[in-house]
Amino acid sequence: MDGSAPGVGAILMLSQTATTVGGIFRSGSHDLPSDFLEVDRETQGLGDALKLLAHTVQVNTSAEFASTEVQRGIFSIVASAQRTLYDLQSFVDRYSTVDKVSTRGGTVLRKQWSSPTIANYRNISWTKDSGDMMALRGLLIMHCSTIALLTQALQR
Repeated sequence: MDGSAPGVGAILMLSQTATTVGGIFRSGSHDLPSDFLEVDRETQGLGDALKLLAHTVQVNTSAEFASTEVQRGIFSIVASAQRTLYDLQSFVDRYSTVDKVSTRGGTVLRKQWSSPTIANYRNISWTKDSGDMMALRGLLIMHCSTIALLTQALQR
């Protein structure tokens, strides 16, 4: 992102990243801790908020939206969520495994958490600031709320 308001395509790609990363928190073992399912729910909510923002950016053609100040604000909010999601995606890549799963349609590759990660998730730093899973959830909730407020402001 270059400092101007991100385009619809960039926001939709970030929404897809949130959905994909969130899905890994519910993938695999049926014995996942409830905290994992909560992180999945928060990332799915963030993905939905980003989709709505993309739609709002697409249909909003007002002169106020085009101001440099508004574009910088949109950029800042979306870039912050992007950093969190990319950090989380990197974390997922490091602590998950790729397994072959047989389905009716054939064999598919699916990411799921490694057993040591599930067993020790309370002792793992889930955010850049060494936060636990509760801190991660709080960060995702903050991004979702901020993007929802931004979207509401742009719709007025």
